[in-house]
Amino acid sequence: MAPYIAGLESRLVAAGYTEQTRRNMLKVVGDVGRWLAAKQLTAADFDESQVGAFVAARAAAGYRQSYFGGYFTPIFAILRDEGVLPPRPVAEAGRRSIGSGCSRRRI
Repeated sequence: MAPYIAGLESRLVAAGYTEQTRRNMLKVVGDVGRWLAAKQLTAADFDESQVGAFVAARAAAGYRQSYFGGYFTPIFAILRDEGVLPPRPVAEAGRRSIGSGCSRRRI
């Protein structure tokens, strides 16, 4: 995930996210990157279908961090814009994904 951090940070700044929120979101990107590396996966393997597995693995490892659903939305957006992930199918694009909104999961 390291190659996408600078681009993600720039987007978060442009979108008006506070410094603390940006720091928290970038920490999540680091957590995801380490999780992917441990599973021998790449950024191309991380999409909305993997969020549950990521959160469950973190909980199983004893981490108690809260993951706000909105933290994942910009990650998926930059991965799609960079061509790492394919565009979401049109039928799904209008629906709310696990990474949208402001819901949170406490682990």
